[in-house]
Amino acid sequence: MRRTAANLARLVFVVMTVTWIATPSLLAQTPGTKPPPDAEGSAEYWWEGDDPTPWGMITVGAVYANDNDGPSSHGFRVAYGGCGIGDEYYGWAEFWAAYREGGDQDSTSVGLSLVPISLIYRRVALGALIDVGFERRKHPDRVVLAGVIGTGADFAVRLARRWDFFTAVEIDYRTTFAAETQVRFGVRFHHEKLGTPWKDR
Repeated sequence: MRRTAANLARLVFVVMTVTWIATPSLLAQTPGTKPPPDAEGSAEYWWEGDDPTPWGMITVGAVYANDNDGPSSHGFRVAYGGCGIGDEYYGWAEFWAAYREGGDQDSTSVGLSLVPISLIYRRVALGALIDVGFERRKHPDRVVLAGVIGTGADFAVRLARRWDFFTAVEIDYRTTFAAETQVRFGVRFHHEKLGTPWKDR
């Protein structure tokens, strides 16, 4: 089961990477559309407009992880960052913190996540995912620290003008543990008036 989940995550990442490389024109040529009836106010949804000013966003989600050399774990992850439009890309970046537990151990981690969007179609966005961070894992007899690098894919569905539902599949490679496969899902709230970590609105 673990091997199947890991292979599935690798396949998703390979497909995302090929799509990202093969279709760069979609990043700059995605047509804008009018906000749907559920949109609030007159401003466009962030990936439908042409305003390069980033929107701030807050993410809350559940995490399920399958460790290749240990017990499975589950927990939550929260993040804060910004989303926006560049000259030839759409995407977002966020700082995150996560807590998971499983078996006789628990882990706390923090890091930075980058998602350049590869494909956008109306309410749906698909992007490659890159995570960099640090993890503190507590065992009954010891505490271990590790660096983390993760790759995968992020799939977002627009629910309303300021809300997304997302699902992410990721493989994490760590310096002192075996690799693990993560699946996450949750919601994102973004607002044009919400500040970002690197720029005050």
